[in-house]
Amino acid sequence: MKVEDSNLKFLNPFLEYDFHKKLTLKKDDLIFFSGSLVECIGNARSDLDIFVLYSKASDRKTYDYDFGELKTEFKRVLEINCDIEYWPIEVLHNIIEQINNINFSNDKRTINHLMIKGYNFKQLSSLLHRFYVSVPHNQNTEMYLSIRETLNESNYFRMMTRFYINAVDNLYDDVIGTMENNDLLTSLHISKSMLVNSLMALLFSKRVSIDREKWVFKKLEKLSSTDKRVEDIYVKSIVHYFERMGSLNEDIEDIVTLSNNIIESIEI
Repeated sequence: MKVEDSNLKFLNPFLEYDFHKKLTLKKDDLIFFSGSLVECIGNARSDLDIFVLYSKASDRKTYDYDFGELKTEFKRVLEINCDIEYWPIEVLHNIIEQINNINFSNDKRTINHLMIKGYNFKQLSSLLHRFYVSVPHNQNTEMYLSIRETLNESNYFRMMTRFYINAVDNLYDDVIGTMENNDLLTSLHISKSMLVNSLMALLFSKRVSIDREKWVFKKLEKLSSTDKRVEDIYVKSIVHYFERMGSLNEDIEDIVTLSNNIIESIEI
């Protein structure tokens, strides 16, 4: 598989690079590339994220970080710094199976829709995001696509939209509580987090996947170029997040109002 996007030409040598030999991987280990560079939102200092999904652990004993089944190492490959994460491939299969079987009509908390012993929701949803926005290594494109086509994408986006809506609801009480306690700086900080989470929910409702808050405005900006309503939200969010408009109380109230308006506009 050759990358068509001109911004991703740098990736072509990696698609041919013999990671299986260089990293002493097994033949059935699945390799894919992801992260900000692959999504074309990174910069010259960004690392390339490489994921290795294994069915059986490698015979190697040393990694930079070793948390049992989840391992990480840092290498410089083809003049680019790479973060290489190792996950059991069964974890990805389990994630997809759970998402495909979600029943949204019950009262089950969103965070409980995705549960695997030894991992938390953020870790699991981040792995799925990285898989969703990735490019497979040439040696295992067929295996990659066979897994990818099993994912119920609608369930994935709906689950994550609900997750961030719930996060906004939870933060609301913190904003009000700190305001009532006259802890306005803390309240302002939490209200901005509330706004970011509402924007994450909006992105997922628009079928834009994201797992890092730092990219929320970048992705919102890109989406706003094709969606006038999102453009309006983007402009307002920039103003309310980065600029002081009035008193602390007024700023907090305006941010909370904007966040609530965003959430109310989302269809799930």
